[in-house]
Order: sequence, then structure tokens, then C-alpha cells
Amino acid sequence: MANYTLGTLTSTPISRNGYSVTPQDATDVFKFTVGTSKVNLSLNNIRGGDADLALYRENGNGVFDSSDPFVASSTRGGNVDDSINRSVGTGTYFARVNRYAPTSSNLVRYDLDLSSTPDPQPSNLLPKETQVGTVTRDVCEQRCITLSKSIAKTVSRPS
Repeated sequence: MANYTLGTLTSTPISRNGYSVTPQDATDVFKFTVGTSKVNLSLNNIRGGDADLALYRENGNGVFDSSDPFVASSTRGGNVDDSINRSVGTGTYFARVNRYAPTSSNLVRYDLDLSSTPDPQPSNLLPKETQVGTVTRDVCEQRCITLSKSIAKTVSRPS
């Protein structure tokens, strides 16, 4: 298991790109602290297999172990992006990236983006991929997809 210390999360996203997990070393753990806020995690650009994302609160001993309380997880199949956006209290947390590719001996590569935003603001990490289906009208999630002369474009959501 590889361990990385990131410091304090803020509204400025931290990106960790080009990381990987293998059959022999199937877990990466990222340690960080936050004030009372929303933690935003985005596991993206997954290639070579599947990886899942989980959030744990540090139990006070300073290391990631089985007694750290589970907070949330995202386990979307295949190489689909995983994300966690969760309101949490002040403290130290661990983001765990776990290789899930039981029939593969491949290296699974990924990128991880992390930030924290004041609650109840939405995440400031826009997903790298969003499945919206067939667009026949304007669709708004965190941003708007607007139809214009059969060309879809992304515009900011009005405040």
C-alpha cells in the first residue's frame, strides 16, 4: 500500500495525475485535513481496468488502518469516473483508491482530484465525463448543456 500526505484541502483543487495500482500493490491512500466543509474527490481517467474510491475519517493514530471509520464510497464499474462529495467535520481523512480488476493482471492507472468547499456549495470539481443521454433540450447539472443549431455547448449556470 502506497501512502501520500497532501496537507490541508482548500477550494483550490489538488490534482494527482498518473498514479497506478497493481495486483501486488492494489491500494493507494491519500491523507489530508479539512475544516468543517464538503470534501470533493474525483477519481478519473481510469485506464487498464477498474479502480474504486472510498473516504475514511482518521481514528487518531495517524495511520490508515481497519479501525478508521468509513465515511463514503464510489464503486462505479469499469473505467467510469468515481466521485465523492460529502459534508464532513473538521479533521483528518483518508481517500483510498483500490484496484478492482479481479480477472486482470494489468496495471490500473488513474488521476485523482481533491478539494474542499464550504457546505452547502456544490463541488468545484466538474466530472471529466457526465452521461446525459440524448440531448433534446437544455440540461443543467453543475453546468448547462444548451442546444443551439444542433450543436451542444456548455455554458455556466446562472447564479
